[in-house]
Amino acid sequence: PGPPPKLLSGSTHQIPGTVPWAAFAEWSRQYGSAIIHYRVFCRHFIVLNSIKAVVALLEHRSNIYSDRP
Repeated sequence: PGPPPKLLSGSTHQIPGTVPWAAFAEWSRQYGSAIIHYRVFCRHFIVLNSIKAVVALLEHRSNIYSDRP
């Protein structure tokens, strides 16, 4: 889950330039998930907002993601 993007710019308008982590934490609370997805222009970003989410994706599922840049 994440904020709904605009057609071309994605979620750029919703991320403050000085404290982006505050927006990510708010989105985590708003969408009820420690894993947030957002788009800026044509690039997709995943934000992990908890240690549990980090361990689940990078330790337990590392074989799935090991060949990705």
